[in-house]
Amino acid sequence: MSGLISHRIEMNLSKLSKVEQQVAQLILDKGHAIAQLSTQEIAKQAQTSPASVVRFCRSMGLKGVPELKMALSAESGQDKMTGYYDIRSDEAPDILIRKLKANTIQTLEDTLAMVDVKQLQTIADKMVEAETIFIFGIGASWLVAEDFMQKWLRLGKHVYAVQDTHLMATIMTTAPKKAMFFGISYSGETREVIKLRDIAKFNGIQTVSLTGFGSNTLNREVDHVLQTSHAPEAFLRSAATSSRTAQMFIVDSLFYVYAAKDIARTQQLLQETRGTIADLK
Repeated sequence: MSGLISHRIEMNLSKLSKVEQQVAQLILDKGHAIAQLSTQEIAKQAQTSPASVVRFCRSMGLKGVPELKMALSAESGQDKMTGYYDIRSDEAPDILIRKLKANTIQTLEDTLAMVDVKQLQTIADKMVEAETIFIFGIGASWLVAEDFMQKWLRLGKHVYAVQDTHLMATIMTTAPKKAMFFGISYSGETREVIKLRDIAKFNGIQTVSLTGFGSNTLNREVDHVLQTSHAPEAFLRSAATSSRTAQMFIVDSLFYVYAAKDIARTQQLLQETRGTIADLK
């Protein structure tokens, strides 16, 4: 079975409860034929209850069985998805590059399928009101945080993205009332990010998380949640290529939504900062 919803199920299969896994396996086995069944029929074939089928749908980020059936029906008319690939020993460079392209395309497709546009709009509105924005991530997530900072600095926002946790904690302790904290962690379990989230909440700072899909510690106690697709674990994951691509995509999407709120001012500020940089060359 191929397509966006099936990839989402495959990527999160191990995170589901035993009962939900029964529903997931039935869908993976029968594909779009499930779209022709009622909730009761799905439950019977999965040897579980209708309530468990509904819970499964919600675990997959769907509102219910009707949305699941719509996704499966839409999938049946699609060409086979590119999919995810890991590298192997002594593969030719052209094959490796094609695999990277396939992984990138699949990551973007899967992340796009779960983007909550209303959530992006809400966060963008809050960012307009915010006097200061704090961003924190570690490892590959730091690269995303740094890119995040550079984008909004060019639009005149006061943005802090620092790698020193003590310094970040100190700055947030003296933050103005209208401030926001973005915690970036693909797993949602990075200890330092979670601790800084707690400090932000203690100081009355609005909190936003950017994590991989699924329930995690960071997401459970923030004001707003942004999530990316969760690629299958593989050797290639050690380079964090898929997660970084997905996170950058969400940040860029948020930037577009934010910038479009006052496109004339955005263009003016970008032109001014571009001119300043040109003078340095």
